[in-house]
Amino acid sequence: TMEGVTFQAMRLVHTLSDPSAPLAAMMASNPDKSNFGWYSHTFECGYDTVWQAVEKTFAIQKEEIAAQDQQAGTIMTNLTQHGLLALTGSPTHDQYYIYLKPIDAAHTRLELSLFSYGPNNKGNLVPIINQGQVKNRIEKFLDQLDATLGGK
Repeated sequence: TMEGVTFQAMRLVHTLSDPSAPLAAMMASNPDKSNFGWYSHTFECGYDTVWQAVEKTFAIQKEEIAAQDQQAGTIMTNLTQHGLLALTGSPTHDQYYIYLKPIDAAHTRLELSLFSYGPNNKGNLVPIINQGQVKNRIEKFLDQLDATLGGK
């Protein structure tokens, strides 16, 4: 946990509008971008605190960071294999796109899109189109981020 941090999570918001320019720019190179939405979450923590917590959460989840720019607030991970899908018993592969934006000294907005894949019947990776499953994975990421921030 991070000492001295006041944390209060706000509701995870799924947004149908276009993502902010920095998040859209990261997602643009992925041909599957139309299959995945984006979400936002506001933290009652300063920008640097949330940035460090995201890095720690990725380390805990064993995510490999492909690109990051703290000044711009952007982090993208490599496609990483994770646990098994409950329905099929097949491994999932996830790639995170994150944009952090300071709202003020004590609040930070996190925008993220999680591209999640599973194997089809031929073993090829295809997008998981069940957005409920993807949202559950995002909720687990946010739970771990909350714990890193000391909120749980």
